[in-house]
Amino acid sequence: EECLKEAADGSVSLVGNRDDVPLWLSASDCFISMASSEGLPMAALEAASCGLPLVLSNIPPHREIAEILGSGVALVESPVEAWNAIRKMAASGPSQRFAPPTDALSSDRMARDYFELFDSLLEDAL
Repeated sequence: EECLKEAADGSVSLVGNRDDVPLWLSASDCFISMASSEGLPMAALEAASCGLPLVLSNIPPHREIAEILGSGVALVESPVEAWNAIRKMAASGPSQRFAPPTDALSSDRMARDYFELFDSLLEDAL
């Protein structure tokens, strides 16, 4: 309800669940997730792949995304901090897209990381 009140001036659209995600991401200025828990936050990763700046709650999976991407992520503790981050982005002018690291989440990189993890677990077990 608080978010709806804040968005009442028409500057923010709260659209809910959608089937046409790529269209909405391409038309967006930023991506926001205030989740209190996540597994693998695919929606945030999809938004990052489109170059959107991310405003994410400060939970372990979101911190991992921030660490991987290195830039373009604001980690926040509350909805008020999220609104402040959005206002700061809006005050800085037109939406700034960023280029996520091209290999950060590639299949080759993920396979290599998993191999190294499994290899270290095997060494520890022996």
